Amino acid sequence: MRLRSFLPILGLLITCSFSSCYKTIPKSKDVELGALTSNQIHSNPKQYPLLSKKDHPIAYAQLQRVVNNILESPDIKEKGTFAYDSITIVHDDEIINAFCTPGGYIFVYTGLIKMAKNEDQLAAVIGHEIAHAELRHSVKKLTRGVGRQAIIIAGAAAAGASFGVFIAVEVGNKILGLGMGRDQESHADKKSVIYMGTGNYYSSLALADFFEELAKSGKDIRIPPIISTHPDTENRIYRIRKWAKKFGYRTEYGENPEFTVLQNSIP
Repeated sequence: MRLRSFLPILGLLITCSFSSCYKTIPKSKDVELGALTSNQIHSNPKQYPLLSKKDHPIAYAQLQRVVNNILESPDIKEKGTFAYDSITIVHDDEIINAFCTPGGYIFVYTGLIKMAKNEDQLAAVIGHEIAHAELRHSVKKLTRGVGRQAIIIAGAAAAGASFGVFIAVEVGNKILGLGMGRDQESHADKKSVIYMGTGNYYSSLALADFFEELAKSGKDIRIPPIISTHPDTENRIYRIRKWAKKFGYRTEYGENPEFTVLQNSIP
């Protein structure tokens, strides 16, 4: 991108306030940022050993089925905009987690698929990550630092560097390094309860039950992204159960025999 065409963007970044700057970024840009972040992940097989879609079609088909069930919730508003049909499995049994980039690129670790006691629990964790994308948590956190980066970005553009490449390296890496705050995690927990409760496929208590299983097993110690950064795990479980009861959502678990197919398809 030439500097001349970049200047309006630079001016926007400098003049907007940090608290509201993300609102000036259209949601289509979330997808672009997510794609760049996804490319960063795919280019780093050492840190992110990915399962091939070609070699594991059953696993991917089953996981997409779970995501499609989650997307039945009318509370998920960006299903027509975000890339929720882009799912990648990270082959690492030691990490029991999932994450979703801005714009809806979903990554699920094999450790989570194997650890989940049932499909409801897997869906609840993925729903939690989808909530971060829907609520634009990463974009909000990212834009808090955009003003400080504006001069660097402008300098790269002036030097003739590709703006796209610069964003891919600098912003993509920054997104991967972002951590969520306690309030953001709590908001995503609540949204996961809503997604499960309004989607009519899964128990609204599944996320609480998953956290409880982790706490009992002690494995939450080595999965920092979703639980161990928050010492109030018991309070999170309590709040999730309280929300499910307050909203009157279904709490019983259904039968999902295909979940066994998914687990058995993972190496």
